[in-house]
Amino acid sequence: MDPRIHDALARCLHAINLDHAFGYYPSAEQKAQLDALAIGIQPLIEALAAEPYAGKGLGCGYLGHRGYRTPWAAMMYRLRDSRSSHSLSWKDRLEVLFDTAGLDATEMLAWTLQVEDDILRDHLLLHIAADLAIEGDMARVEEEITPRLRPDMAHRADRVLLMEYARRGDVDAFLRKHKKASQRQERHTLLDARALLVEQMATQQGLDAALRFSEATQGFGDSYRAAAMRTYAATVDVATMRAWIAAHATLFATAPGLEEELLVTAYAKGPRPDSIDDDDPFDELFARVDAIDKSLRHGDARLRDGLLLDLGIAVGPGARRLQCRKKIGNASIKRELDSP
Repeated sequence: MDPRIHDALARCLHAINLDHAFGYYPSAEQKAQLDALAIGIQPLIEALAAEPYAGKGLGCGYLGHRGYRTPWAAMMYRLRDSRSSHSLSWKDRLEVLFDTAGLDATEMLAWTLQVEDDILRDHLLLHIAADLAIEGDMARVEEEITPRLRPDMAHRADRVLLMEYARRGDVDAFLRKHKKASQRQERHTLLDARALLVEQMATQQGLDAALRFSEATQGFGDSYRAAAMRTYAATVDVATMRAWIAAHATLFATAPGLEEELLVTAYAKGPRPDSIDDDDPFDELFARVDAIDKSLRHGDARLRDGLLLDLGIAVGPGARRLQCRKKIGNASIKRELDSP
């Protein structure tokens, strides 16, 4: 290991354990001591950020939304110019140093088990679990990481495995773990993992396979069918998507706005066929989206506004983008079409 990184890891570990010893209400002198440690390590963080990356490329932290981890570059960007002495900042520094040095699980575990703060230690254990899962060593997650987590955190290791099985499209392994996983704790990550699984199935096995699975498997249903359809829509052109919708019309009887969403997705993200301008489906899609019930929501925004935004971005600068912008009701979404 680079001696500079070894020194930095030792400093981070010292700071975390010192912060833990000081407790929730450090004195001004203790706070100044932690601040000095943060300032002292920063030149090395800055130097490492400027050097060519030589880590494992697996990212940092827990496998979160749809299997996302913070990339090394994003973590380094967050830490550059940082003087924070907060305990979570020390945890971030440890994770990015683990990644920078390309440490294996055994090496990371040796450092992590020296952390006296059980909350931060669990976060670092989940970082190691995510590395192992991505590398395919699921057994080691269950044998070495899960038993070291506090009882009320052990379910998060299950979520790491579920998310990775979903990302791989490994249906059998996912269902085995899903059957044993708690359905109550961190339910949002369980829902994310299910959605990711059907999306990967739609990509790897085809949309019809993903739909059959969603229909036949307990815990899945309408919302997961829609996730599979959205994934498929991003891979085909509008004509293909329109034909598929026509052949499966019964699926849309109780899903207002879903047809328009899939067609716009195909237009914005799918391949564009070679055609003359008269064959461009923009006018038809614009009219259909404009007619969508304004009360329909997609997340925190109106579905209609979101689809108008997608159309406006897809067509590029010009009269059509302005046409979409004019119809958007939400001011902040409207502003997203202001730039060229």
